[in-house]
Amino acid sequence: MTIWQTAVGTQGTRDDFKALYGGEGNSGIQTPSNRNSILVYSDHLEGKKYGYDLDGWNESGTVFRYTG
Repeated sequence: MTIWQTAVGTQGTRDDFKALYGGEGNSGIQTPSNRNSILVYSDHLEGKKYGYDLDGWNESGTVFRYTG
């Protein structure tokens, strides 16, 4: 079983999470080799500059939409 040290929705930098869980350094989606998990990074302000303005939870809060 994977034990996470952070809650869903925790904000931090890629470097913060890479130090905790591993993964690639620059991608918006990381797949740490030591876990059966996916980490998704989204910044609404930066994303809008590049046309990625759909990132976020759906109305019911059950699906996270990611366009990066």
